Amino acid sequence: MSVPSYENIQMNSIEFQTPEKQGQVYYAPISYKGGPFMVMTPRLSSTCVGGECLHMKTPFLSALVSGDDFKFYDFMLKLDEINVEETCKQSQAWFQKAIPMDLIEDMYKRTNKPLKTNETPSFQLRIPVSKGEVQCKVFDQHKVCHGIEAIQPGMEFSCVIHFKGLKFMKHHYYCDCYMSQIKVHVPDAQPYHILDTCVFSDDSDLEGNDDIEGDDEERNARESKKSRDLIEQRELLEQELSDKEGTHAQIIQEVEYIRSRIAALDG
Repeated sequence: MSVPSYENIQMNSIEFQTPEKQGQVYYAPISYKGGPFMVMTPRLSSTCVGGECLHMKTPFLSALVSGDDFKFYDFMLKLDEINVEETCKQSQAWFQKAIPMDLIEDMYKRTNKPLKTNETPSFQLRIPVSKGEVQCKVFDQHKVCHGIEAIQPGMEFSCVIHFKGLKFMKHHYYCDCYMSQIKVHVPDAQPYHILDTCVFSDDSDLEGNDDIEGDDEERNARESKKSRDLIEQRELLEQELSDKEGTHAQIIQEVEYIRSRIAALDG
């Protein structure tokens, strides 16, 4: 199901049906182009704790517009005006008598009150609850489902509002609307867990020094062994050279003796 943004709503396509009695009240269903009248809000900023709202007689989220964009507030005001105008226009058909505009305006309980100078628009968005259970789903930007408790002051969210109908009480009437779905914008998880404070103590510094001293001792021991090995190899090579030289001298003597024998025979 595709839900249009409030900015794309064509006000002349809003349809009102004749009020029907439901218990002690009269109810005039509202539709939009033949279907449920639902709109998607812009990003709003929560001013309440989601879990605490459930303890209210009529649970609702309170929110402010993000930044200085008043277009959604203007949309809500315009919708209130249409509700009043349509009631006045249809009063003869609906209630079998013409009701003056000023009387209808007094009876109508507006969704949003007019702003005072330098005042930021605020909204009270009803949470549908049945038998203590929240009926609307809460998702984040990754489409992960959350409880209403996830909404905290300052958290940005947007929602789908269902404008269901006009509810006529004995002395007043109002536009019955509630949040059908909520999208919260939660902070993304950090890929690293970074410590904000220094966790090193003086003891850990001393342990570091001990490690450095231990490394020096180990290095000195390796170098001392290497020197001993070199000296031992040198002594072995010098002994081998001495043996070879002795053997060489002996061979020369034997060669000279053989030569003298040969010379004696020739003589």
